Amino acid sequence: MACFEHASAGEQLYRVADHAGMAAQFGNHDAGVCSRYFHAVALVLHGDVATAGVASEAAIGLTEEIGHPFSEALAWFFAAMFEQIARDHTAARQHAERSAQLAAEHGFPMLSAWASCIVSWAAVVDGQHASGISGIRAALNAAQATDTKQFQTYFFGVLADACRIAGCNPEGLAAVHGGLEAAHSTNERFYDAELFRLEGELVQATGTEAERSVALFERAVELARHQSAHLLELRALTSLVRAIQDPKRTAEFLPRVAALLEQLTLRPGSADAREARLLVAGSEGNPTAIR
Repeated sequence: MACFEHASAGEQLYRVADHAGMAAQFGNHDAGVCSRYFHAVALVLHGDVATAGVASEAAIGLTEEIGHPFSEALAWFFAAMFEQIARDHTAARQHAERSAQLAAEHGFPMLSAWASCIVSWAAVVDGQHASGISGIRAALNAAQATDTKQFQTYFFGVLADACRIAGCNPEGLAAVHGGLEAAHSTNERFYDAELFRLEGELVQATGTEAERSVALFERAVELARHQSAHLLELRALTSLVRAIQDPKRTAEFLPRVAALLEQLTLRPGSADAREARLLVAGSEGNPTAIR
């Protein structure tokens, strides 16, 4: 919740006339744009997807006003990140491609690598498994070559999700472990819950460690709840309910799924909303349907 407060305070303090010329003092990116796109990412993790979209559009709009290319490329990248977290691969790809275009035009290798990671993830979702995963790996290597460690936890999560989609379970587990190692090294913890959920999905896909996958989903749920990352909490609960074999335990968690569906402002057709609604509807009409 502190992220919301800090981002909102930054937006309130920022004045274009007074602060737009100070980008060089803040790592060569505009502070007003920064507060808006970080606010968008925090909001989507919190589960307020509608408001996150408004904040993301505001970040992009401000870059058009101030005319600062690096801030503009960053705003488009974070718009792509927001959409990737929301699991809209089409919008994520479009925004990432715009960020990559700006990065190429102005010579921003770090942003070029970051954007390429999301473009390649979208390719995997579209069925281009081998080339997409190869692209994500190349993007990770390119990002590391710029000596940045920022967002490695997230990018390893993107790779793990791509491997999950493609059925490359050992590679996906290696990516999860890379993300968790990065989290331990940098103390960047905002994606821990999703990394543990993805590990659970990948373990479950092996068909040999059902109890371990349930434990990983439970850990993901608790981490997400502790961080108020309610979108990740809903996603982890959905995975957990699917994995549990005991109907009594299933009945324990389903009301939490339903409550989060009511609480969060998800896009009606989003994968998270659709999957959670199917679980709840199945439990109401036919308890065995949740399997």
